[in-house]
Amino acid sequence: MSELSPRLGLPFLLPAQAQKHVTHNEALETLDIVVHLTLEGVDAINPPVSPGTRQVWALGAGATGDWSGNDGRLAAWMGDAWQFITPLPGWCAAQGTTLYVWDGGTWQIAAPDSLNNMTGIGINASHDAVNRLALSSDASLFTHEGAGHQIKVNKASASDTASLLFQTNWSGRAELGTAGNDDFSLKVSADGSLWQEAIVVDAASGVAGFPAGMTVDGTLSGTAVTQTATDASADKLLKVGDFGLGATTPPAVTDLTTALAPGFYHVPDMAAATGVPTGQTGGGTLLVMCAAPAGATFLLGLPVATGAAQGFWLGSRASATGAISWAKLWTSANTTVDANGFLREA
Repeated sequence: MSELSPRLGLPFLLPAQAQKHVTHNEALETLDIVVHLTLEGVDAINPPVSPGTRQVWALGAGATGDWSGNDGRLAAWMGDAWQFITPLPGWCAAQGTTLYVWDGGTWQIAAPDSLNNMTGIGINASHDAVNRLALSSDASLFTHEGAGHQIKVNKASASDTASLLFQTNWSGRAELGTAGNDDFSLKVSADGSLWQEAIVVDAASGVAGFPAGMTVDGTLSGTAVTQTATDASADKLLKVGDFGLGATTPPAVTDLTTALAPGFYHVPDMAAATGVPTGQTGGGTLLVMCAAPAGATFLLGLPVATGAAQGFWLGSRASATGAISWAKLWTSANTTVDANGFLREA
């Protein structure tokens, strides 16, 4: 028969044993240490200078001094010497309000007093040194608590990466965020190795770029495109038909003395229009070739109709608005069209 209990190694009282109280007290002292076990420190390696009686430390690897050679054991100060006890897997101990469990190799936090400074959390998954928060689930929900809600991804410096990475079978396919600088970008990959930047938003200007190009199948609208057929605002996209470009019927204009942007225009009735050459009737086509603030240049096509003169007039003025000086280039009155379709002087 063994003289020690199988689990805690408590000494048994033996028949005809002298001073049985010594053996009994030794067992009680061990029980006094391990029952409702409390620790002064976890993974400790250096013995304290002035330990308190029956204070206990859980020793880590590389214990020194009086603790040397007792790595992984419990060290209890009995008032005049250290007592070492080997914990068994499943033993629990408290340090303050934090509960630890001995797994046979290390003391693991079992029930912390808060969720701060935990080594990791795995929800239906196992966390690791890099992915300290791991979740395996059909979906994840982040919602508000009465107002808005933000998800923050913070990096140490501009040269680091703060992004969302989308994968297929653990191979990257799309990444959204700031990678290597503070410009916001979206890049994609077909194989996880070769990446293409689709969108890059400059951090300083906010201007978006499309390094790989852009396809727009819908209609562009908004203030970034021309708002009317004669909208001459700077830095706008020109719609088909504006200023007569690509239009079946160019925009109508009745006053040529006003400021006109370059483009094609239609003069519905030159007899009622302002600024046209004198004596002209019917409709005409106007090409504004130059409309700089310092002046303007025009080419006016006379109407093509039965009994009406045909031809072109060249006009100019020294300022952006005002009267136009016209010079006749040619009219059907002094030219003919030969068999090859060329204009010749009559």
